[in-house]
Amino acid sequence: GFDISGNPGLTATLYNVGNPEQRAYALKAENGKRRAAGEPEKLPEENYYGWLVNDKLPELRALF
Repeated sequence: GFDISGNPGLTATLYNVGNPEQRAYALKAENGKRRAAGEPEKLPEENYYGWLVNDKLPELRALF
């Protein structure tokens, strides 16, 4: 339920740690429980690799 298309670091994180679909479904399930409990949704988070991709995005774009 999150549009991550504008954040390449999140996509990089999902594929860097593996099982991207499983991790996305796990976050969806967790957020379903949080909504039912009246808690705010947890947003997708970048790991160090994802942060690095976003930090170096201008250089990466120049390569492609």
